[in-house]
Amino acid sequence: MLLRACQDKVALGRAAAGQAATAIRRAIAERGGARIVAATPASRLEFLNALSPAPDIDWPKVEAFHLDEASLLSSAFESALTEESHGLAGS
Repeated sequence: MLLRACQDKVALGRAAAGQAATAIRRAIAERGGARIVAATPASRLEFLNALSPAPDIDWPKVEAFHLDEASLLSSAFESALTEESHGLAGS
């Protein structure tokens, strides 16, 4: 298990996004696609903001899911998630 201490949630988001980008690229190369789950609401925005501009990710080959046991997928939550992920979908 890799444990990493970060200065703040922005640094944490960047570190996680770097690892995720590597795994996504590898999955696309090996299997033709990737599925990801964003499951940490406390730093989700920092993670997605760092991941979305990652170079050399063929985003149309990525299926992204959001896991948040606290939400009941209300229409307000769905709208917020759509707005958050717009950068990924538009890449």
